[in-house]
Amino acid sequence: MKLPIKNLNIYAVFAAGLVFAAAMNFTQVGPAVKNGVYGSTRPLQKMTWDLGATISGGVQNIFSIQNAIRENQDLRGRIDRLLADNSRIAELEKENAALKEALGLGLDKEYDLRMAETVGMDMMADSLMIDKGADDMIEAGFPVVTSGKVVVGRVSKVYDNFSKVDLITNKNVTFDVNVSGNAASGLAKGLGGIKLMLDLIPKDVEIGQGNPVTTSAMGGIFPEGFLVGTVDEINKNDVEIFQTAAINPAFEISKVREVFIVIGYKFEDIPASNADKDSKSAIDSQ
Repeated sequence: MKLPIKNLNIYAVFAAGLVFAAAMNFTQVGPAVKNGVYGSTRPLQKMTWDLGATISGGVQNIFSIQNAIRENQDLRGRIDRLLADNSRIAELEKENAALKEALGLGLDKEYDLRMAETVGMDMMADSLMIDKGADDMIEAGFPVVTSGKVVVGRVSKVYDNFSKVDLITNKNVTFDVNVSGNAASGLAKGLGGIKLMLDLIPKDVEIGQGNPVTTSAMGGIFPEGFLVGTVDEINKNDVEIFQTAAINPAFEISKVREVFIVIGYKFEDIPASNADKDSKSAIDSQ
């Protein structure tokens, strides 16, 4: 690379100044001669000194920039760690809120619970994945509920560190329920698409829209008294001996984040094939 003529002249002057200074310091020249030479070459010496100061300042600026870059990278690392810590704190606060609500309802006194977090959802299959599995004593058939004592579904498949939960709206889920306010009992059936139907209610039993529907322990699938939803549109006619109704599920699937698994409460009629235990890699093949 060729340097500009102007820069070459500057470097030549600087080099000449250095040679001159060395000659004056390391040769035997009388004081009078040195004084005269210094006086006559003063402009050159000043130019050399200024140029040296400029170069020195440039080198210091380079080191200062490098230090600033390192400090900036260190600060960015600290900010990233703080953001991660704040995110974890927010998650812990949510978990603590859910635990407090569950404790307030006395769920911990009635059941052995394991808290889990939703890590995935399959809206087409009315199912979700949670971050607890066989390593956390989870088994197929265990009920899954919220801290507000709302039934969500039941564990259908168990892996080492994850589990699949079939929602109560899953087409494969059917369970006994009670309709509050009139001592009516019937059967809840999942229809898929986050829809649920109430069936086998005698036609002569009066039920109304908005009546709460809760789980019944009669079928052994869910514990008694967990909220399922509310009665919506009612269908009855003179031909059928039973009336049916739509049920609005009490949970909003998009807001289901923290859930509780009821340990030990197991519906024994779930086929053994649904209780497969496998490694995490099996989840990816689902």
